[in-house]
Amino acid sequence: MDEHRRTRQTKTPESFLDILVTQADRTKTDAEFKRLKITERTIIAQAIAFFLGGYDTTASFLTHLFEVLSRRSDIQKKMQKELECSLEKVNGEINHESTRDSEIPYIVGVIKETLRLFPSVVRPGRMCTADWTSSEHDISISKRTRVIISAWAANRNPEVYESPEDFVPERWLPENKHMYFMGWTHCQ
Repeated sequence: MDEHRRTRQTKTPESFLDILVTQADRTKTDAEFKRLKITERTIIAQAIAFFLGGYDTTASFLTHLFEVLSRRSDIQKKMQKELECSLEKVNGEINHESTRDSEIPYIVGVIKETLRLFPSVVRPGRMCTADWTSSEHDISISKRTRVIISAWAANRNPEVYESPEDFVPERWLPENKHMYFMGWTHCQ
């Protein structure tokens, strides 16, 4: 980080490393950082956790995706055709327009179906932030209780997914959308 501080051309953060250096510099002057005992070492440790966490989940996803595609040439062909059609609209240029979800819904479905059957985070844990009760299921969870859900089992629930063990990317097409378990964002 010290070398990057010396050699960077601008004070405006342009890269991930610039952002890390900017945040590390705040540890010397920012009262909130001091109160929370955030140090340069804390920031470096978090950066390492982000990189390693991102590497592992991406590697896991790609491994499962390629394994599925190696067995399902029909899916490969549909993905290829969809991508070719999308690229044709933008003269073969890969950009934000050609890769929008609405332009490649089948490919997005393949990605989501891979993550449904092979979640990168098998047991996501969340802290309950308020007392919660479900009268429908006769369940109560107290505030500050750690809740762990088996994503693998939930994503194979036959009450939610028809043919839950089958790889069916079409279930994610706009006209067929189901709940995407790992997409829940209402927890901390």
